[in-house]
Amino acid sequence: MSDNPHINPNRSAVSLPDPLELAASAMPGVLERLRALPERTPAALVSIGEMLRGGRHFAAASVLFAACVAQVPDSAHFLLAKLASQLRGGVPMSPDDQDRLGRLEPDFLRYLKGLELTVAKGLADPAQALAVMGHCFEASMSGSELDWLYLRVAATHYMAQQMYPLSTEELIPQRLFFYWDRNPPEEVHTNVARHSSQSGLEVVLYSREMGVAFLDRHYGRDCRLLFEGLRHPAEESDFLRYHLVHHFGGYYLDTDEALISPQRLRDMALGTEAIFFLSATGPVENALFGAVAGSKVIEEALRVLLHNCYAHAEDSIWQKTGPGVLTRALVRLYHRSFAGDARLPRFCIRPESDFGQVVGSLPMPYRADQRDWRLFERQASS
Repeated sequence: MSDNPHINPNRSAVSLPDPLELAASAMPGVLERLRALPERTPAALVSIGEMLRGGRHFAAASVLFAACVAQVPDSAHFLLAKLASQLRGGVPMSPDDQDRLGRLEPDFLRYLKGLELTVAKGLADPAQALAVMGHCFEASMSGSELDWLYLRVAATHYMAQQMYPLSTEELIPQRLFFYWDRNPPEEVHTNVARHSSQSGLEVVLYSREMGVAFLDRHYGRDCRLLFEGLRHPAEESDFLRYHLVHHFGGYYLDTDEALISPQRLRDMALGTEAIFFLSATGPVENALFGAVAGSKVIEEALRVLLHNCYAHAEDSIWQKTGPGVLTRALVRLYHRSFAGDARLPRFCIRPESDFGQVVGSLPMPYRADQRDWRLFERQASS
C-alpha cells in the first residue's frame, strides 16, 4: 500500500488510449485492420500507414510510421515516410530528425527539402525545388514518391517549351499494339477487332509466342530469356510494350482499355515524338503511351526496365515493370536537361484529365482472378 495519503489505493489504474489505435481511427475501416494484425511488425504498420496516407490522413499516417522508426531506428525509409507525412500534414521536420536522415540517406533529405518548398509555395518556384532535390530520386526504387514529386515539378518548369503542337506534323506512327499471353478471351478479341475496324490505326495483338520471337530477333537471347522468366503476364505485357514501341514506333494500349476518341489522341500527339499522360496518383500512365521508333524516352525506359528485372526481380510489378519505369525514365531526362547535361527530347506529358478524354476502362472478367496483377501480388505476399 502507498504511504502517500493523496492516493486512493482502491482506485483503478487509468488506461491510456493506444496512440496507434487513435491514429487508425481517423479513417473508416483502418482501425479494424490494425486490430486484426497478428503482430504489429514494421511491415504490417507500414501497410496501415500507407492506407492512411492514401486517404490523405497525413498526421495519422505519421504516427504509424513513427512506430516503425521506433522499432527500426536505422531505417532511412521509415524515417522518410514519417517525415514526408508530417510535412504534408503541416508539421515541420525537427532538426534532430533532419540530422539523422542526413546521415542515413542524404538524398532522402534533399527530397524532403524539395517537398517542404512545394508544400510552402506550391509550384510557384519549380526551378528552386529542382535545384534543391538534385538527383535524389536515384536513392529509391523507380516509381517512388521521389519520382512523383520530381516529375510534377519538372513538368511545371518545362511547361512553356513543351506546349504542343509545335507543328501539325504527325510524327508517331499510326500503329497500335496490344498484348495477351495466350488464348485471349472473347472480350479481348472483341476489343481488338473494334479498334481494327474503327480506330484508323494499324492494330497488332501480340501473343507470348510472338513476343519471344520478336525479342530474340531484335534484342537478343539475353533479353528473350529475361522475358521468358517473368513472373506474371502483366510483367510480360509491360516488358514487351516498351520494346515494341522502341523498335517499331506507335502506341500501346492495355487490353482492358478502349480508345474513346482515336482522333483526339492523334491531335494531342501532333508535333511531338512521344506522348504520355499523368495519372491521378502521381506517376505517368503506361496503359496508353506512344512514341516514334528509337525514342530517347523509351530508350531510357528500357535501361530502367532491364535494371529492375535483374536487381529487383521480386519487387512490385507496378514499380518493377509498370508505370514506375516510364516515370523514372522521364524524371532522368528532365534532370539531365535541368543540369545542362543533355537537351530535353521532344515529348509531351498531358494532364490526367486528358487521359479520360481518350481512354475508357472496360469490364473484364479476368480482373477477378490471378490474371489480374493486383490479386496476384496480394496472394503472393500473404
